[in-house]
Amino acid sequence: MFSRLKFAHKILLHSFTLILAAGIGITAVTAYQFQKQLYAREFDSAFTSYLAAINYLAAHYKTKDGRFIRTSLDYVLRQKFLRMDGAEYPQVSHQPRALFIYDEDGALLYEYARKSAMTAAVEVAVADLPASFQQSYERGPQLIRMAGPMSDDGSVPGFVVMYFPTGIESDVRALYRRSFGVMGLICLGAMLLSYIFARRVLRPIEALTRAARKVHDGDLDQRVPVSTGDEIGLLSETFNRMISSLVRRIALMHRMQEWTLRISKQFESEELFQSLAEMFDRMTQASFCRLYVASPPGGPLTLVRECGTSSDSERTGMAQRAHETGNAQYRTASGEILEEASEAMEIAVPMAIGSKRLGAIHLGVRDDGSPYTEETITTVETLAHHAAMAVENAQLYEAEAERDRVRQEMEWARDIQQSLLPRIMPEVPGYQIYGISVPALEVGGDYFDIVPAGDSWMCIIGDVSGKGVPAAMIMSVVRSLIHTYSEVASEPKDIFRRVNRKLTPDLEPEMFVTLAAFTFDPTTHRASIVRAGHEPLFLARAGGAVERLQPPGSALGLTDVPLFEDLLKSTSVEFAPGDVMVLFTDGVTESLDRNHEELGYDRLAELVQQYISRPPIEMVPALVKAAQNFSEGAPAADDITLLVIRRE
Repeated sequence: MFSRLKFAHKILLHSFTLILAAGIGITAVTAYQFQKQLYAREFDSAFTSYLAAINYLAAHYKTKDGRFIRTSLDYVLRQKFLRMDGAEYPQVSHQPRALFIYDEDGALLYEYARKSAMTAAVEVAVADLPASFQQSYERGPQLIRMAGPMSDDGSVPGFVVMYFPTGIESDVRALYRRSFGVMGLICLGAMLLSYIFARRVLRPIEALTRAARKVHDGDLDQRVPVSTGDEIGLLSETFNRMISSLVRRIALMHRMQEWTLRISKQFESEELFQSLAEMFDRMTQASFCRLYVASPPGGPLTLVRECGTSSDSERTGMAQRAHETGNAQYRTASGEILEEASEAMEIAVPMAIGSKRLGAIHLGVRDDGSPYTEETITTVETLAHHAAMAVENAQLYEAEAERDRVRQEMEWARDIQQSLLPRIMPEVPGYQIYGISVPALEVGGDYFDIVPAGDSWMCIIGDVSGKGVPAAMIMSVVRSLIHTYSEVASEPKDIFRRVNRKLTPDLEPEMFVTLAAFTFDPTTHRASIVRAGHEPLFLARAGGAVERLQPPGSALGLTDVPLFEDLLKSTSVEFAPGDVMVLFTDGVTESLDRNHEELGYDRLAELVQQYISRPPIEMVPALVKAAQNFSEGAPAADDITLLVIRRE
């Protein structure tokens, strides 16, 4: 329907659309900014009431000998809080609708709800208590929630949660109604002015349009009067000059457009080559057509399609010369090859895009024996340029399809590998465990696991030499062997020895695997470590000291089996309450900054001391983030894996 409109109507429609789009966009952005300010003011008002309540509660606690007196609090909150006696004083809109106080253990000390059926949980988990001030908006009940500790310095223990009523959504809706109402009036005025101006400007174009329609109907004597000296007048003069050559070229242009459209939609090489050969054959009526493609671009030519018949004597190498020089080659009736189109009987045209040489076209003598005209040669060169773009698109499409296939397979491999790592950490009474692995590529060679071994738990971390798919495949084999042997052996040392015996004969000479295991009994709290050529283990004591544990042991597949078993030792460690065991791969310590300086063991130990008070589920991401920040955004050179165990 749009294509049937007059040009003038299209211009007006475009103008109206732009005005409307601009109006809507500007109005929406402006209204959104005001909306943000409304929300900010609403939160600021609620925060002011929140601070007043916090200050009052702190003063109440200190004046009441470290207690919260329910009757006193109820009276103040219901009758006096943020109120003054007398009708002449304005009322504060952000009176707390509900207020809940919890002690340090999460037990509910006091609850207040005004004109609401809101109730608080009698007890909240300590981990769910806000360590710092929090604020949020609950859209359903239209309440602002603010929560935080009673005091930052701990002088008033406990936590408070407050809810404030708000009518912000109705204010926002009113804002948008008013904004878009004003926008509508402005747009109507702008559209009216646009209509008046467009009608005056488009009159000469309408005259040109009428003339073009008559030419389209066959009236080739049509001329357009030139009444202005601007661009529209120049366009009219150009139109008048084009009329004389229109009939002669229109058929050729249509045919070229049809072929260009056809080849532009073909991305399969074989189908495209066949279409290109047919195109040059039909457009030139040559006795033969040879299509050559260079792979890679600029490289040797390969004949990919040939149609028609020719003798061996006609294989002159013209296509190769055109490809190498980037200039068309012409053979005269005498057999001489020139770069000037003078009485050309055969032509060879390069297929190139700029300096990128993609192939060549060699066309034989025309069927009627006449030489190629200048117009035909120009047509061939134009088609050769389109052919070059089509060939490049087909090559890019096939290359992209191959990359997509490899990318998809790598994504599948990553998903499979991640599924082999623990998704849910086991719940061990008295212990907290958390681990994470971040591959440098789509897949990696790092590995961690938590495996039950008899009455104990075995926390394992490993690293396969290298990166990518080979390392990932070895890692999956190691995991399978560990899970298999953990069912028949409970000691990590015995499991590592069995895995090494099975793995060593199948490893390539340049590949090896490092492993380390921390084993603990949650009942007796006995703990031990085994290290097979892996990075040292960090034992962070509750007091803050960090010990580097590095018992003897060689990597799997690095030595012969007897020597590996002789070197591998198990060492007992004291794992006291509050202690934290940190297992990591070299991707952590070998993170490089801009000066190519490694993070190293000492910096990692400092980071462990810095985050030792956090639970493992927070400590591990913090350590990974610190290692990535140390690299200052540079791509990771190796996989990063961390596994942390804390005894509560």
